[in-house]
Amino acid sequence: MNALNPVKVATWAALEKVAQAHGAAMTVVAEDWKSITYEVTAEYMDGAVRVRYIHRIPPAAALRRWERTFIVGLHHRDGAADCTHVRHVMAPTTGPGAPDSAVLVAMAVVEREKRAACGATAATLTAHLVVRAAEWTGD
Repeated sequence: MNALNPVKVATWAALEKVAQAHGAAMTVVAEDWKSITYEVTAEYMDGAVRVRYIHRIPPAAALRRWERTFIVGLHHRDGAADCTHVRHVMAPTTGPGAPDSAVLVAMAVVEREKRAACGATAATLTAHLVVRAAEWTGD
């Protein structure tokens, strides 16, 4: 079996059934303002299969999430090399503190994803870009 290519199911109930049948936990593997992707890894005697369900968020809720979405650029030095990481993240808050919250979320995400590869930690990362996604021009 090929665990690299996930099998997609059409309903939450189908994913839940796979999780229960294999005693496996459901995890969030991707999230953006319009959807959340859940995954279960089902173990079989001849390998494992990843099963995914993409939950589409209703339009009104998706627009609220879009308002909290930021593009955050982070930088750190890894020895002699400069590393730059850019992430789309959703701030947990709205209002004046939202950009700072987005930076903290982005730092946590980059540390989790890249610490082993380049040594990125929340303590070594510096934000050089924080822009609401709705205001992003690409410049």
